[in-house]
Amino acid sequence: MSLRFNIGAAALALSAAAGAAAGEPATAPAAAGRLVLGESGLWRAFYAWKTPVLRKDGALKEEGRDGYGPGLVARTDPPPPGWREPDFADSAWSRAQFPRHGRSDYGFGGSGGPTLSALCLRGKFRVDDPAAVRGLALSLAYRGGVAVYLNGKELARQHLPKEGALAADALADDYPAEAFLRADGKCIMSHAVHDIGKVMSDAEGLARRIRELKDLAIKPADLRKGTNLLAVELHRAPYFGNGLEKEDLNHRSIWGTCGLVSLALRAEAGAEPNVSRPKGLQVWSTSVLRRSGPADWADPLEPSEPVSITACRNGRFTGKVTVACDRPLAGVRAEAGELKRKDGQAAIPASAIQVLYAVRDDAQLMRHRSGDGYWDSLLAAAPEKVEPVKRGDGTLLGAVQPVVLKVRVGAEAAPGDYAGKLSVSANGEKPVEVPVELRVLDWKLPDPADYVTHMGIVQSPDSVAIQYKVPLWSEEHWKLMEKSFELIGELGNKYLAVPLICRTNFGNEQTMVRWVQDGQGWKFDFAIFDRYLDLAQKHQKMDVVCLYLWDAYTGYVGWSKSEGKPPLVTRWDPQAQKAEGITAPRFESPEGKPAWGQLAKELGARLEKRGLAGATMLGISSEWWMPTKETAAAYKEFFPNAKWVANGHPDMRGGNASGIPIAYNTAVYVNLFPVPGQAGRGAKDGYYHGWQVKDDLFPRAGGPATRNPLYPSSHLAVHRITMEAAFFANFSGLGRTGADFWPVLGRESLSIKGNAKRSTTVTARFPGSCWDQLNMDTATENLLAAGPSGAMPTERFEQVREGVQDCEARICIEKALLDGKLPVELAKKCREVLDERQWRIRAGCNGNWNWYEGAGSAGLAEKLYSTAAEVAGKPGAKSP
Repeated sequence: MSLRFNIGAAALALSAAAGAAAGEPATAPAAAGRLVLGESGLWRAFYAWKTPVLRKDGALKEEGRDGYGPGLVARTDPPPPGWREPDFADSAWSRAQFPRHGRSDYGFGGSGGPTLSALCLRGKFRVDDPAAVRGLALSLAYRGGVAVYLNGKELARQHLPKEGALAADALADDYPAEAFLRADGKCIMSHAVHDIGKVMSDAEGLARRIRELKDLAIKPADLRKGTNLLAVELHRAPYFGNGLEKEDLNHRSIWGTCGLVSLALRAEAGAEPNVSRPKGLQVWSTSVLRRSGPADWADPLEPSEPVSITACRNGRFTGKVTVACDRPLAGVRAEAGELKRKDGQAAIPASAIQVLYAVRDDAQLMRHRSGDGYWDSLLAAAPEKVEPVKRGDGTLLGAVQPVVLKVRVGAEAAPGDYAGKLSVSANGEKPVEVPVELRVLDWKLPDPADYVTHMGIVQSPDSVAIQYKVPLWSEEHWKLMEKSFELIGELGNKYLAVPLICRTNFGNEQTMVRWVQDGQGWKFDFAIFDRYLDLAQKHQKMDVVCLYLWDAYTGYVGWSKSEGKPPLVTRWDPQAQKAEGITAPRFESPEGKPAWGQLAKELGARLEKRGLAGATMLGISSEWWMPTKETAAAYKEFFPNAKWVANGHPDMRGGNASGIPIAYNTAVYVNLFPVPGQAGRGAKDGYYHGWQVKDDLFPRAGGPATRNPLYPSSHLAVHRITMEAAFFANFSGLGRTGADFWPVLGRESLSIKGNAKRSTTVTARFPGSCWDQLNMDTATENLLAAGPSGAMPTERFEQVREGVQDCEARICIEKALLDGKLPVELAKKCREVLDERQWRIRAGCNGNWNWYEGAGSAGLAEKLYSTAAEVAGKPGAKSP
């Protein structure tokens, strides 16, 4: 049985070489013998990011322009001293593997793109007797320049300065112009891009980007008994002329001049391979920013590491272990004991630690899920049995069971360092104890209801009813919905949508205010409305209560115009206790104004009594489509102080919906945020403070605030930092994001006429209100999982939560800076801490997120919370 603990396991996709067939090496390593280290093995990786360098007319200059602003401007720390030495502690580095994808990728999807300045790799292999090693040789292919070290000794360097110590910012030798430009002078595209029918790629040009180091012989005298370290250092080359200068991010001509293409260390005898999963059970600590999968395994040559959690008071924080095996896993259970402060004077009780199990749920038919499986939903019990996963090509992977620890740190918890254990067991296996370390910083988070970060998470009553097969508005339904509200309330959610018409884009079959006909006109039943508001107010404060009474089917103006159809509402028969859909009179019609006006009057009184008059808004418009002028005029009669909610591509701040001012909007198109201290017009103190506004990101593809949508399969680091990135871009948080829009319709929905995006959520239920690119399924349908008896968290949800907690600490610091009363040195420290976070998040947006997972992210959280403690008058971040 092999047992190992490690921090930061990650799968990293690096590019394959030009023209490689799927699954074939880009350049076949010439060395013979058994593979000892290769792309399928586990590597520790460090990435350095800098603004690209361009050589033009013989001179070098930084070139950071792109089509969305200074998006290629980057700056992060160089690799730490001593990283090439075998005894260097690399557990905080990213864990990298290099699976092949069978195509060249020199853009932003591979190893990092133009802002990757240097890539440092550490791979380990074992030798029992150096004298017995024969035929040990290394071959690799790369972009830029490379240096190779064994146990701290440099063995070779190519396409780099030949003399002296290698500087962290050293540049590789220039590429020829033909690596950038085709014979006709146009830029080479990394994939086939057509220009008026002409293919713009160039196989020969792409091949010129690949450099090789072949058959580097390693002498037995350079080896040591036991673990040996192979370190590979890759550096970028400058760009050439308009190879970067001319093009922007809308093109595929921008490629990463630093990267690994292939690697193979082979031996005829004497060296043990470290390229595949060891036999038996493995249990190891894992970064919470890493999504687990069946290809995961722990490096048997690395030391055990504890689960390490950084926290502050009055919050919830997570740690993670992965349980994996090359055979089926059965009966996995984990138990957490109390965490005792190291001086013995305080403890976090075991009752404050929740153990959750990530389960495979990719069969839910949701979009944007692929690969070897999808582990995300967090349930209170593990499956009784987990089978190894078999790929389509027949490759057998392991069985995996991720375990997440969620620690609730009380508002009055004593700061300091705590320690405990997590006991992990499985049928037929000896229990494994994993050390758990918790550091509590002396800053107190506000209660979630008082968070400043604006979260616009949407709850779906119809999805809950369909998922659990319970009648709409039954007692069972209300109990199930409360679980959703409890969880999104923990995020500090401040948004509620109340449908007043049927068949909207949110897929509601009924309205929450029901129309009752009594022979003399219409009266209104508010029973469901009142109870829904009661439930929401129990768990969240609300900045926005959106009365949803417009959708595209009711008529619009914008890109085009449609008279639409009358709104649909729910009629209620109190005697028969029966609800049915009916067509209501148009808002602006002579018949409609009295009825809708009376409804508005009664709604206004109820909302005012609840203290929600100022939060009340109307909506919801999509894209550039708005209600007709006639409809908007009627709305203004009903609600004289009407404000509008808009969900669309553009930033509509300051605009109006046919005369109704837009007071809250979620935008897809958001510029990549500026570099620290260089914000645009309207910035304060050289920065945007987005938490001061009430407008959110709709985190779907195309929104470049992070250049990454919040798909269910998106990297967990993106879920962690999206809210903070929104601040940098002058938005207040996350909007138009589903809490529980589960894939309840099944495959039959894929054939619904007009279901353009092939959704299986209730947003595809009524094609007349399909919003196409703005449907919920184009970003995040749900942050919550459908548990056995109601909503449960997901790993994505937990990272969004911790991201919001980070934002609250940032807001505390920013408020103190804006107040201008901090001591000079503390103010300087605050700016340095905040700037470092902004630079690192920006690098992730333009590079890849695997590096962020292991780039000292835990240290970033500790700096943030300890600095907030100082600002709040708590100079000691830790107690004895």
